[in-house]
Amino acid sequence: MKFVKENKKGGKMKKFLYYITAVIVAVCSFSFLGCNGDNNQGSGGGAGNELTNVDNIKAQTIATANDFNYTESGGKITIQSLKNESLTSFEIPSKIDGKDVTTIASQAFGKQQTPNETITFIRLPSTITTINTLAFVNCYALKNIDLNEGITTIGISAFMNCKALEQINLPNSLTELSQYAFSSCESMKKVKFPTNLTKIGDNCFANCYKLNNVILPSTVTTLGEKVFQSCAQLTNIVLPAGVTMGANVFMSDVNLKTIYYLGTSAQWNSTTNRPTSSGITVLYYSNSQTTGGWRYVNNVPTAW
Repeated sequence: MKFVKENKKGGKMKKFLYYITAVIVAVCSFSFLGCNGDNNQGSGGGAGNELTNVDNIKAQTIATANDFNYTESGGKITIQSLKNESLTSFEIPSKIDGKDVTTIASQAFGKQQTPNETITFIRLPSTITTINTLAFVNCYALKNIDLNEGITTIGISAFMNCKALEQINLPNSLTELSQYAFSSCESMKKVKFPTNLTKIGDNCFANCYKLNNVILPSTVTTLGEKVFQSCAQLTNIVLPAGVTMGANVFMSDVNLKTIYYLGTSAQWNSTTNRPTSSGITVLYYSNSQTTGGWRYVNNVPTAW
């Protein structure tokens, strides 16, 4: 095999072009912002804040009617409690006695006085519409739960004090989150919010110490009092234009540095109870390069 001998100048030029190409590829692969520069509207997720796909988690047991205490009313089934307490990772059936399972009763899996320290994973069926007050309270070991599309109600304190719960993918069928729904979920890092969410109740995510990089959908109009109180690792958040805020929404959020606001400075300055700490920078959404503005790049809030 014969090789054509390159002249020195041509060889150096090819090496130089190869080097530049390699650098560009590396930057595109590892850059937080990406290379296409598109301004994509965020949807409650965000690069670097992706959730584990709970669809890939296999429940150890497909539970049956014999595993639960339940009641029937109007042709629909409500799960009242877990009868088979040996279950730790399980899937609730969609039908019992030929009727749809639609409701999880108050304190069905968690108790106010006695923590459940055994349940680690639950998959809800597509028929569930209602999770009642305190349904999973104090489920200390619950690390993941698969919430189905079709849920319209998550009651007060439904998941309060689920200390091991690391993430939650909220179904788009939800429009409101009740007060204290996920408060004191100490391991909670990531939340994907429903695209049609309008209201988050008082203290909903209070004391979620590890929660970070929150992107609220533009549909949210109301934040209750102390919604994100003591979220010590919350560093930035996207807030919708015109959102109304109760008192102390970000109380004790010592690491909150940036608020990406979807409205104008005039709208922000007229917002009651807005945080005014000198350590927080507020940026305003803009489609064009603007000082003090921001846009989405690959679903990531990014300053211009």
